[in-house]
Amino acid sequence: MEAIGSGLGMIGFEVDYGNTTFIVHDENGHLIPINITKQSEQQIVENLADAIIQFFNNDHAAYHNRSYEIAETFKTENIKQRWFVLIKEVLHD
Repeated sequence: MEAIGSGLGMIGFEVDYGNTTFIVHDENGHLIPINITKQSEQQIVENLADAIIQFFNNDHAAYHNRSYEIAETFKTENIKQRWFVLIKEVLHD
């Protein structure tokens, strides 16, 4: 959250939490597929190294802008509005 709020590009593993919420592959960073039961530690490290190289070879301005766009969703006013909608749906009868 802090990284996208600061407009940073990111690299992370493609897991079911966190990273996939804040990273859109090739738009504001890189998601690295991971399967610890089928990949060796060496392969995981190589995939991470490749993603780092790709990251620094790309235009960071595009990552910067896209991270700010993603962060908009999580601004206080937007989160408050989503809570109000949820509460209204739950209380509706």
